Amino acid sequence: MNLEWGPSTPLEDESLIDKFEQAVGYRFPADCRQCIRDHGGAWVQPDGFDTQENKGYGINRILSAVPDHEAGSIWDLMELDAETAEVLRGYIPFADTPFGDFLCLDRKDDSVVYIDHETLEVEHAAPSFQAFLDGLHEDEDE
Repeated sequence: MNLEWGPSTPLEDESLIDKFEQAVGYRFPADCRQCIRDHGGAWVQPDGFDTQENKGYGINRILSAVPDHEAGSIWDLMELDAETAEVLRGYIPFADTPFGDFLCLDRKDDSVVYIDHETLEVEHAAPSFQAFLDGLHEDEDE
C-alpha cells in the first residue's frame, strides 16, 4: 500500500537526531530514522492502526526531530511529568495520536507500542517499524 504524507519539511540538520539518540541512549532503526528525517511533523494516510489488544486507533503526526516543533517533537520526551517519564523510560516516542497518546519504539526489541497518555497502559502494535507502516489502514469511521 502506498502511504500519502501530509505537509512536512525534510530535516535539514540530521545531527538533531544524532543528538537526541545520544541524549536518550537509543539508536532509531534505520527506517524509523529516515521517516522522522523525511516526514517529521507530517500526517500519514491511511492513518488507522490496531494493537493486539484493541482496534481502531489513528495516528495524528510523526514527531519531528526539531525541538519545540509546532506539530510535536521527539525532544518533548524530556519534558514529561515524572510518572509518564517513568513509564516511557523503556520506550521512545515517534508519533502521537489525535488524543495525545504515544506511538513508541520499545528499547528492548524495536517493536512498536501504543501508550495511552491517561492510563499509561501499553499495547503492542507491531513487531517492527516497517511492519507498523505496512499495517496502516483506513480508519473505519472515515
